[in-house]
Amino acid sequence: MATFRHDTDFFSLLMRAENGLVCIRLIGEVDADCERLLTRTTTNLHYLAPRRLFVDLAEVSFAGAALVSFLVRAVDALPPTCTVVLCRPSPRTTRLLRITSSDSIACRFDQLPDAWLEPYTTDRLNSGSRAPGTRPWGLLDMAPDADAVPAWPMNS
Repeated sequence: MATFRHDTDFFSLLMRAENGLVCIRLIGEVDADCERLLTRTTTNLHYLAPRRLFVDLAEVSFAGAALVSFLVRAVDALPPTCTVVLCRPSPRTTRLLRITSSDSIACRFDQLPDAWLEPYTTDRLNSGSRAPGTRPWGLLDMAPDADAVPAWPMNS
């Protein structure tokens, strides 16, 4: 399992990779100040070559061209057989993806897989503490085989 986290004053990126599954959680303002980090993340995705990529967009407070560029480059860096799912995009983020015609590059889903729904809050994550016995995102609990992961609807 690989874990990566990067925090700035206005942006956080958390990435976890395990058994062909990668999850990225973007938090805060995704703007030009994040470009270098997002480019490095795209390079890491290319080398990880996951079977599934989930990008959680629920806590994105501002999204501009940097987000669209990152998503397009990330999808382009992945193997063609990789399933990409954008989870919990806000109405504003969905609108941005739609008006830039990038809403068709990945599936969209309005929630996270059940295995991720362990007790989680941004405050607990930022303070570095969490309830005893819990793991961030619950990715270790998610089965690695394709049959155990729910089928995701195409753009809803």
